[in-house]
Amino acid sequence: MEEPVSVAEAITVSDGRQTRRRLVLGGLVGGGAAAVGLARAERARADEPTVFAPAFVARDLSTSPTKIQISYSGDPHGSIEMGNANSDPLLGAPSTTTQVPFIDFHFAKGGPANSWPAQDYNVRIQNLNDGQLTFLFVPQGSSTTNNVNFNNGAIYTSQSAGSLSIDSGTVLSSPDLTKTTKSPFAWAGTLPQTGFGSNGWPAISLVSSYQRTDAPSGFTLAYIGVSSNVNYGTSTIAPKGTTACYSAQQIVSGSGDVNNEQGMYLAFLRYDNGTNSPNPSANPGRAWLMDLNLHGAIGTQQGLMNGISAFLNNYYNGDPVVSESANIWVMTKPGSGGGGSNDHYMAQTYPLDNGIAIVGSCGTGTGFGNPPVEGTRQGFKTGIRIGGTGGPWGAGASRFGTGISIRDYENVGINFPARFMGSTATAIRVPAGSGEVLAQGGLVTKTKVGAPTDLDVDNKVDGHLIVDTVLNRLWVRSNGSWKFVALN
Repeated sequence: MEEPVSVAEAITVSDGRQTRRRLVLGGLVGGGAAAVGLARAERARADEPTVFAPAFVARDLSTSPTKIQISYSGDPHGSIEMGNANSDPLLGAPSTTTQVPFIDFHFAKGGPANSWPAQDYNVRIQNLNDGQLTFLFVPQGSSTTNNVNFNNGAIYTSQSAGSLSIDSGTVLSSPDLTKTTKSPFAWAGTLPQTGFGSNGWPAISLVSSYQRTDAPSGFTLAYIGVSSNVNYGTSTIAPKGTTACYSAQQIVSGSGDVNNEQGMYLAFLRYDNGTNSPNPSANPGRAWLMDLNLHGAIGTQQGLMNGISAFLNNYYNGDPVVSESANIWVMTKPGSGGGGSNDHYMAQTYPLDNGIAIVGSCGTGTGFGNPPVEGTRQGFKTGIRIGGTGGPWGAGASRFGTGISIRDYENVGINFPARFMGSTATAIRVPAGSGEVLAQGGLVTKTKVGAPTDLDVDNKVDGHLIVDTVLNRLWVRSNGSWKFVALN
């Protein structure tokens, strides 16, 4: 058997037919008592005899409970084993990070103007913890170690410069943006024309079975499918530029079916724990299809204060094929909607309390964690506005065929219930020059038994009409007093 050399080296071997390179591994580890074998890894041609090399084993029992074994003859596929692969009682488990197995890569010393110092390693692969494989990066000229961790099927990083980590099902990427402009994660490709069957193909797929029972309360935010957090600027840094936690773009350049549909966001929320479940839940849950919150700057005028902006342009002089066009549809319909089960599509549905509800007030808060109080000032100067100018895209004028169209009502088209806190504001006002009130279906005014007084009206203004149903008189308030005409 050949004597092992002190370092791994490439040697030239010739068998008379060709000259090729072999990798020879040998030497002692740590200088302690060691049992050393020799392995030669070579790539044989089909017309050459196959070489089965003995295993290479290096042990240093005196300083490090680590074993390196590169085997070919013992394994028809070949193997590399590091650490206490055979549970040797003399080796035991590593007690410190300096005793766990690793592979080091050394980038050439020198660099620009020979300014790079010698390094222990430039990149290291190490089995740091149980089920964890870590990539450690030390760029030349840097004293910072950037880690990439593969831990039980997850990827994560604990460093901020040039690292990627996998840890227990999570992925966290932190590229060093002083050296690259690449995105942390990117998929760019062309979806082939065939081969996917009837299933949708996700570029990123997140699937979770939520079974937590240790959340402190039902209000605890205990799971987030996708989280995007941006800390814009600091108390000393005032950056420039527009940011978005989520951005999506879809450009349609061809479509081969009249039923093709393109959408920017698709979501289904379904409860299968009702009476259609074998074990119905007494507390099915509090449903929030979407929860959007914005807190403006305190005491400082915003450049723009915009909650939701839905912008649509129609470039065809006519209606779409299926339905009228609309910027926003608010719908309910039995046996319909996306993502429902057959039980839901067959179940009885009931009226919602409101299609659109605008509520709220203004006032002073009570601090985080304290019970909120209701404000005593107007929350909205105008609850609904149709027409005018402004908006985040800067409309300079508005034109409408019909401002409000109310159809298919069964109770009342417009209802004005009792006002809040004794307000005496006008219910409907049509200023001069705004047009007239046309009541072709009839006009109904207030009635009373006997003559009216100012106690019968909220606003003591001229023009009130009240019908006396006893004496058949039509009363009108004029110049601060009530006058009548007899009805024949």
